[in-house]
Amino acid sequence: MLEQGLYNAIKNDATISAKIKVGAIYNIYPLVIPEDVQYSMAIAYTEITQRLAYPLARTSIFQINCLADTYDDALGLANDINRIFDDQNEYLLGGVFAVKRTAFYGRTAFKDPDSNKFIYVVEISIKY
Repeated sequence: MLEQGLYNAIKNDATISAKIKVGAIYNIYPLVIPEDVQYSMAIAYTEITQRLAYPLARTSIFQINCLADTYDDALGLANDINRIFDDQNEYLLGGVFAVKRTAFYGRTAFKDPDSNKFIYVVEISIKY
């Protein structure tokens, strides 16, 4: 359910959805973007670690890959991800999952020579 909340939070953000929605499809995928998907901007996410922070409290680190045809578009998606997840406290993530706090954890950028896409990798922490 945590991943569903993350997906919904990204999909329901008007700025991000305007960039990644093609027809009725949102280009947001768990782990990787399918090979047959054509896109100019897309997001792939995965949980990279989870730890018990305190009895009955966990912290998960998610990696959110923001892919685009241009550097500026990838950076824009990364900034949008940062905006919706940094320093959020006591809310329903994506309207479905109660979290104590989400926060920006780190980011890096590179260009994938195989796909010729620019990629901004954003990491966020989610305490729940």
